[in-house]
Amino acid sequence: MTVKRCKICQSPVAKLVKCHIYPDAFTRHIGGEHRLLVGMAVRDGTPWVSHAGNGMFDPEIACGDCELRFHWADDYAIGFWRRVLHLEGEFEFPNTEGGTMLPIFKADGARLHAFAMNTLYRAYLSDRWEYNQVADSAIADLVHPTLFGRGRTLDSGPAVALIFTRGELGGLAMAPWLMGESSQPVYLLQMPHLSLYVAASEKGLPSGIGDIALNDTGAVQVYRRRRPERFELDRAGEVLRVTSERVRRIMERPRNRKAS
Repeated sequence: MTVKRCKICQSPVAKLVKCHIYPDAFTRHIGGEHRLLVGMAVRDGTPWVSHAGNGMFDPEIACGDCELRFHWADDYAIGFWRRVLHLEGEFEFPNTEGGTMLPIFKADGARLHAFAMNTLYRAYLSDRWEYNQVADSAIADLVHPTLFGRGRTLDSGPAVALIFTRGELGGLAMAPWLMGESSQPVYLLQMPHLSLYVAASEKGLPSGIGDIALNDTGAVQVYRRRRPERFELDRAGEVLRVTSERVRRIMERPRNRKAS
């Protein structure tokens, strides 16, 4: 019998479990009945796509016990994601002079911060090429102890901001990527209808985004928009321009199997 080792607790086990990088609830929502999903990433400068009907996961990361350690933050983030998209739960629009009024939700910022950092940690642990831009060992040093009840990522971790996109273009999902490497590096985690910005240096988050960084006040200010920013779409556009024929074949495959 082949014995594998959990990358989190280092325990030898007979079988590791499917560990989703992004919560499967997000991809189920956007993929519909047939889970017509395409995963997009850039590998060594080359755009690539693959069928992602089972979401973005890696079956070589965690044992069952360690995979469960992520649920505390993942399940909370899924619930918060639903609340924000439907404007449900306890929230208010503060009175402001001009500008855009952003809703403020009663929510646990520390738990949402843990979700963002846990997601980066899973990408860091994965050997799949889609996640090779997440390579900073400081992520593991921060997150690993918190999974075993030692500290919180919010207390000493990087700034994190959440941006929600309501329109159809917001359904885009991309593997975590590092942008602005030469100036103000930020990890961008593009999930269906949710973008997480995580500061990748001591310079913090860019101006504007940093104003809505998660905190420990019990209130989370949320930026809701109708469409992504152009630069968030540009990367996906570059991938699709090169891989359009492969995307067509992927999208037709589930229907062909059903017809046969």
